[in-house]
Amino acid sequence: MDPFQVRMEFLDLLKRLNASQQSIRKVVGFALRYATKCPDDIWDCVMTECAKEAPSARINMLFMLDAFLADDFQNNSDVAVYRALAVRDLKALVDMVVPANSWDAVINAGSTRQILMSWKSKHIFDPEFLSQLITIIEDRVQSIRASGHTMPDLPRVSHTDILRRIEEDRERHKRIRENCWKLPPMSYLFSFNAPSEYADTNNAISLEFEQQWERVSEINEDDLNDVREDVAHWWGDNAHDTTNNVPVP
Repeated sequence: MDPFQVRMEFLDLLKRLNASQQSIRKVVGFALRYATKCPDDIWDCVMTECAKEAPSARINMLFMLDAFLADDFQNNSDVAVYRALAVRDLKALVDMVVPANSWDAVINAGSTRQILMSWKSKHIFDPEFLSQLITIIEDRVQSIRASGHTMPDLPRVSHTDILRRIEEDRERHKRIRENCWKLPPMSYLFSFNAPSEYADTNNAISLEFEQQWERVSEINEDDLNDVREDVAHWWGDNAHDTTNNVPVP
């Protein structure tokens, strides 16, 4: 197919995109198939269609991008070209999914924040850049709630549409929970069997250390009591207790 045909067929896939894994994988597979031929056209379709869609459908674009970058496709060499384009337009994409001064931001903020946090923990993009986007999202939600923006009149929605949105939200949350258990491409265990371009054990150890460090709380009296019990168990009650000299914050 020529670039025009690729564009038309991909736009048709995006218009039928929903929260199901089958739909997302179909879109991702098509984009990867033509990643070397016309990646700019495909990415332009993503941004253009996202701007046209309703806010409830825009979040599907972000989940589709998550499948590109943090799912089973992350080891595909063709993903790199889309990662570079995503870095360039990620803020614009987040602005469309979580728009300023709109209640749509409150609706999509939770899922968007979870995806960005997942990318941050896996170092998909620069963690500082993702932290800035997360802060922007949280500030927008707080601003909307604090300023007393009037909620727009809700359109009349059919019972079928309500059930479909509930099912899509369930599918999205299920995917987020599943991704929490997946190792990032630079994790230490992943590096043993990874392709050569991903096998960097030093960086893998550094990433795992940062992830564990963020989960560790500051030392407190309970921690010191555990140390004293271990010292007494292994060295006896007469052992020198060095924990008395450790200041407790």
